[in-house]
Amino acid sequence: MSSKPLDAKNQRAPWKIRIYIRNSVPQHLDFVKSVQEVCRENGVRKAAVEIVNVESKLTEVEQNAIIALPMLVRVSPSPVKRIIGITQRETLQQSLGFEQDNGS
Repeated sequence: MSSKPLDAKNQRAPWKIRIYIRNSVPQHLDFVKSVQEVCRENGVRKAAVEIVNVESKLTEVEQNAIIALPMLVRVSPSPVKRIIGITQRETLQQSLGFEQDNGS
Protein backbone atom coordinates (compact mmCIF):
# COMPACT_ATOMS: atom_id res chain seq x y z
CA MET A 1 0.00 0.00 0.00
CA SER A 2 1.40 3.37 -0.95
CA SER A 3 0.96 6.10 1.61
CA LYS A 4 2.06 9.71 1.36
CA PRO A 5 4.02 10.68 4.49
CA LEU A 6 2.55 13.42 6.63
CA ASP A 7 4.48 16.63 6.90
CA ALA A 8 5.76 17.90 10.26
CA LYS A 9 2.81 20.30 10.62
CA ASN A 10 0.30 17.44 10.43
CA GLN A 11 2.29 15.35 12.89
CA ARG A 12 2.03 18.19 15.43
CA ALA A 13 -1.64 18.87 14.72
CA PRO A 14 -4.26 17.26 16.96
CA TRP A 15 -4.99 13.75 15.77
CA LYS A 16 -8.29 11.94 16.05
CA ILE A 17 -8.20 8.19 15.71
CA ARG A 18 -11.13 5.84 16.16
CA ILE A 19 -10.46 2.14 16.64
CA TYR A 20 -13.29 -0.36 16.32
CA ILE A 21 -12.60 -3.53 18.31
CA ARG A 22 -14.25 -6.33 20.21
CA ASN A 23 -13.10 -5.96 23.83
CA SER A 24 -13.27 -9.69 24.37
CA VAL A 25 -10.44 -10.33 21.88
CA PRO A 26 -6.97 -9.87 23.46
CA GLN A 27 -5.30 -9.27 20.07
CA HIS A 28 -7.56 -6.26 19.52
CA LEU A 29 -6.41 -4.73 22.81
CA ASP A 30 -2.79 -5.33 21.77
CA PHE A 31 -3.53 -3.53 18.47
CA VAL A 32 -4.77 -0.48 20.41
CA LYS A 33 -1.51 -0.39 22.41
CA SER A 34 0.54 -0.64 19.21
CA VAL A 35 -1.32 2.28 17.63
CA GLN A 36 -0.76 4.45 20.70
CA GLU A 37 2.96 3.56 20.78
CA VAL A 38 3.47 4.23 17.06
CA CYS A 39 1.83 7.65 17.39
CA ARG A 40 3.94 8.56 20.42
CA GLU A 41 7.18 7.31 18.80
CA ASN A 42 6.53 9.43 15.71
CA GLY A 43 6.04 12.67 17.57
CA VAL A 44 2.26 12.88 17.58
CA ARG A 45 1.80 14.72 20.83
CA LYS A 46 -1.96 15.03 20.80
CA ALA A 47 -3.60 11.81 19.70
CA ALA A 48 -7.22 11.53 20.73
CA VAL A 49 -7.81 7.82 20.46
CA GLU A 50 -11.41 6.72 20.78
CA ILE A 51 -11.95 3.02 21.35
CA VAL A 52 -15.31 1.72 20.12
CA ASN A 53 -16.43 -1.66 21.43
CA VAL A 54 -18.59 -2.96 18.59
CA GLU A 55 -20.49 -5.25 20.94
CA SER A 56 -22.11 -2.23 22.58
CA LYS A 57 -22.41 0.15 19.59
CA LEU A 58 -24.00 -1.84 16.80
CA THR A 59 -25.80 1.17 15.32
CA GLU A 60 -22.55 3.14 14.98
CA VAL A 61 -20.87 0.11 13.42
CA GLU A 62 -23.62 -0.09 10.78
CA GLN A 63 -23.63 3.66 10.10
CA ASN A 64 -19.85 3.75 9.61
CA ALA A 65 -19.72 0.62 7.45
CA ILE A 66 -17.33 -1.27 9.70
CA ILE A 67 -16.74 -4.46 7.74
CA ALA A 68 -13.84 -6.07 9.61
CA LEU A 69 -12.23 -5.96 13.03
CA PRO A 70 -10.13 -4.41 14.25
CA MET A 71 -10.52 -1.31 12.11
CA LEU A 72 -8.67 1.94 12.64
CA VAL A 73 -10.04 5.17 11.20
CA ARG A 74 -7.72 8.17 11.23
CA VAL A 75 -10.28 10.97 11.20
CA SER A 76 -7.75 13.79 11.33
CA PRO A 77 -5.44 15.03 10.05
CA SER A 78 -6.94 14.62 6.63
CA PRO A 79 -7.24 12.68 4.47
CA VAL A 80 -9.35 10.15 6.36
CA LYS A 81 -7.66 6.74 6.32
CA ARG A 82 -8.96 3.28 7.20
CA ILE A 83 -6.71 0.43 8.26
CA ILE A 84 -8.32 -2.97 8.50
CA GLY A 85 -6.94 -5.84 10.53
CA ILE A 86 -4.00 -6.40 12.80
CA THR A 87 -0.85 -5.46 10.98
CA GLN A 88 2.87 -5.44 11.57
CA ARG A 89 4.22 -2.38 13.32
CA GLU A 90 6.12 -1.13 10.23
CA THR A 91 3.04 -1.47 8.05
CA LEU A 92 0.93 0.33 10.65
CA GLN A 93 3.47 3.15 10.79
CA GLN A 94 3.48 3.52 7.01
CA SER A 95 -0.31 3.25 6.74
CA LEU A 96 -0.76 6.07 9.25
CA GLY A 97 1.45 8.25 7.06
CA PHE A 98 4.77 8.22 8.90
CA GLU A 99 7.98 7.93 6.92
CA GLN A 100 9.94 4.81 7.61
CA ASP A 101 13.55 5.28 8.64
CA ASN A 102 15.48 2.50 6.99
CA GLY A 103 18.90 3.82 7.84
CA SER A 104 19.58 5.72 4.62
